This record gives sequence, structure tokens and C-alpha cells, in this order.
Amino acid sequence: MGQPGEAGIRGILRDDSGCTRLIFSKPIGIANSNMAEILAIKEAFLVFVAVDWVKEEELIIERVSLKML
Repeated sequence: MGQPGEAGIRGILRDDSGCTRLIFSKPIGIANSNMAEILAIKEAFLVFVAVDWVKEEELIIERVSLKML
């Protein structure tokens, strides 16, 4: 588990052909790397639902830390 410090999250949402549909990035304050990864997954899910892709696409999370599994 990483040491806590100033952290941020970012992610890319792509369609099934690999085209970028949305990029997000934002600061999250003080967090360790595991918390940052969890918050990035949460943000991706919230964006996915908010833009209403949930009705037409599936959400697949990639690049999850092995510590998270």
C-alpha cells in the first residue's frame, strides 16, 4: 500500500472499437494509491451511468492493480 499524499484520478472511457469517448481527471486530496484506484473506478462508473451509456454499452474496467483483486 502506497504512502498517503496529494493524489488525483484519471481515466479514459472508450467504445467497443477502442475509440475514446470521454477522458476525465481530477484531484482527490490526500490518498494512497489503492484509494486513488478505487476512486477512479467509482468515477468511471458514475460518468458511465450519468451519460446514459449504461443502456447501450457495457462497462469493462481495465488496468486494475493486482492489490485490488
